[in-house]
Amino acid sequence: MSKRREPPATPRTKAEALARVAQLELQVESLKRQLESSARRVDDAVREGAGARRELTGAREQQAVTADILRVMSASPADVQPVIDVIARHAVRLCQGYFSAVFLVDGALIHFRATHNLPPEWLRAIQEVYPVELRARVRPAHVIRERRVIHVIDMQEDPEVPEEERERARLGGYRTWIGVPLLGPTGGVGVIGVARQ
Repeated sequence: MSKRREPPATPRTKAEALARVAQLELQVESLKRQLESSARRVDDAVREGAGARRELTGAREQQAVTADILRVMSASPADVQPVIDVIARHAVRLCQGYFSAVFLVDGALIHFRATHNLPPEWLRAIQEVYPVELRARVRPAHVIRERRVIHVIDMQEDPEVPEEERERARLGGYRTWIGVPLLGPTGGVGVIGVARQ
């Protein structure tokens, strides 16, 4: 014979009813906090997953670039120019830039050696400027001398950018520039520069 289920006990007084309502409100608040905490954990997991995907994509791109550079190096072991050209091409892609330029030091002079996607009018302007002395007041010289990355957010607004460089930036149609030093055993040997509009 099955037992009959008893209905839930009903409060006998108004005070008991109010106490029960307060208890239920506390339980609802606790459930809300748990739900919010779970939602934050889900959001964090989604962000971490997106970050991991970006890192994986970046790692794959870097691996492809490295493979391409090594392929070019092995195809022309005696000629460095094809390697510099492929580095300039990939720098634009990896940095999502507008154009790139590679500069190398030869003694006390910095030489313009390669570019990718450089506007023709800017190419003419830069060929008139380079080679320059290592002590010159141009961004690539600063990068080489200081052996560090230099990132100029706005070539027109940065007070450390000389007017002639601002003019070249206007001519080249870019505002942001980053220079990454190429380092050798005795110091800076060159710069990879990437510009963005």
